[in-house]
Amino acid sequence: MTTEDEIQITRVFDAPIALVWDAWTKPEHFSKWWGPKHFSSPDPQIDLKVGGKLLWAMRGPDGSTHYNAGVFREIEPMSKLVCDTHFSDADGKKIRPADIGFPGDWHGETTISVTLEDLGERTRMTIRQTGTPAEFHDMSRAGWGTSLEKLSESLTEDRSVVVNRTFDAPRKLVWEVFTRPEHMDKWWGPDGFSNKTHEMDFRAGGAWKHTMIGPDGTEFPNYSEYTEIVEPELIAYRHGTGPDDIMFNATITFTEFMGKTTVNIHSVFPDKPSRDRVVEQYGAIEGGKQHLANASAYIEQLS
Repeated sequence: MTTEDEIQITRVFDAPIALVWDAWTKPEHFSKWWGPKHFSSPDPQIDLKVGGKLLWAMRGPDGSTHYNAGVFREIEPMSKLVCDTHFSDADGKKIRPADIGFPGDWHGETTISVTLEDLGERTRMTIRQTGTPAEFHDMSRAGWGTSLEKLSESLTEDRSVVVNRTFDAPRKLVWEVFTRPEHMDKWWGPDGFSNKTHEMDFRAGGAWKHTMIGPDGTEFPNYSEYTEIVEPELIAYRHGTGPDDIMFNATITFTEFMGKTTVNIHSVFPDKPSRDRVVEQYGAIEGGKQHLANASAYIEQLS
């Protein structure tokens, strides 16, 4: 969700709240995920107290480094962080975005609020950012999107499977293709598979019941129970063959930038052996890539 004055982003992580809190507040965790894809954040400095300062870098693949600094305004342990931030030099001194190539006369100051909600073994996170000019909202959301994908992956590490693809289509269309059975039955699944929807109740607490049919005619029952839906940004669900046979949790995110939409599918298994089994025996990674390639071909027909 984005308004003229605020960017709002929601994510659900397959990790307990204490681990997500550490990812935001401990430098050794923060450095693993902050920044867009292909960027790193070496040696962040975090003084976790009201009035405490933070300083972090974003280093690009070409070695260029930009800095941000800030001050914590509000801290509620395991629940909420609010900080005022600004563009800075390596020492934390405030600079204007124009000094590093941004157009316009924006002062570069924002307020970031992070709230966490305990869902047991999962955590819902909501980010609210104010102060960013409207012309930079798309770029900011795209940066947050890939950065939070890195966070999600860092929290689950060796028990997850991640596949993604960028579609040359607006997010509204891609969202429809991933949420309406009349579309999904025409492309869902890896190469050689077809799909038949029996029932779809597209809401948190609802479920999608469908059968995937293999190249040899073998039928595979599928059950996805939706746990979180934020249109048109996020779909989280539990997946298996039925409500009593859940194999993994998954989150699909949709990030739009410059008319294109990146879809990231992150599936999290109970443990590493479970993850390795579906990768090695069932080709989950290659199957996921084929799955998104089939979606791309279908979207091209609609565009």
